[in-house]
Amino acid sequence: MNLRVHELTPAPRVVGPGRRERAYLERTAELERAQAEAARALERLTRELDIAERIERGSARLVDRLEAAVAGERELKLRAEEAQKRLLLALGAVQRDNQALRSEVARLEARARALPEPLARPRGLARLFSRRSAPRA
Repeated sequence: MNLRVHELTPAPRVVGPGRRERAYLERTAELERAQAEAARALERLTRELDIAERIERGSARLVDRLEAAVAGERELKLRAEEAQKRLLLALGAVQRDNQALRSEVARLEARARALPEPLARPRGLARLFSRRSAPRA
């Protein structure tokens, strides 16, 4: 009889990583995730910083323009106030001149009333050389 003898060899047992190796792999995966998250956070913060810098520059320029506009308005206001003061002084001078002219007119009218009326109007050339009368229409 021919008996065949088979020898059974145990199949190699696949052994996974041990407890230490699994902890090491988990820790490296966790660090990689943290690194990726930190890179995203850095990118986001960089964008936010860039936007904040742009807003700051724009705000500074806006403030400069507004300050220039306010300074211009102040200058215009000062000029207007100075012109108003000059006009008030001129108006006061004109009023004093008018009052002086009224007084002079009143004095001349009183003097003219005190003069006797002429008896007859001058005729001919004498009329031309006499006091001036209102122009004829």
